[in-house]
Amino acid sequence: MKALVVFESASSNTKMIAAMVSKGMEEFGEIQRTDVATAPAEIPKDLNLLIVGAAGGDGQKALMNWLDKVRVPLGCSGAAFDTRVKKPLFGDPAARTVEKRLGQIGFRVSAPAEGFMVDAATGGLVAGESVRAVRWGATVGAPFKNR
Repeated sequence: MKALVVFESASSNTKMIAAMVSKGMEEFGEIQRTDVATAPAEIPKDLNLLIVGAAGGDGQKALMNWLDKVRVPLGCSGAAFDTRVKKPLFGDPAARTVEKRLGQIGFRVSAPAEGFMVDAATGGLVAGESVRAVRWGATVGAPFKNR
């Protein structure tokens, strides 16, 4: 499997979750991780899986702009995650919005969008979210093990 994890992170939380998701997929193949600012404009033709992540709220603006410009190889799968503060949601979470865009531009969505919680008081990840991100990465990467 060849996978690319692209994230947009104003604070370190989304970057940290991207690292943990990548760690969960390591055993299944080659994983590259990059900030959206340095992400390639063209997805490699041999890429099996693109994972994208952003912070909730307006945190996905640069990621959405990148997705609008990226070239998608035929048959490539994608999945989305976000980091968010636990509070009542108005509208879709960032991950669900990004997930919809992945489908619109030609990716096969391979796993439901996932949200990882940030503690509003401390600004850091809620206890256990890093471990959950590793598990989610393994779940998303496992179907691509022998590709």
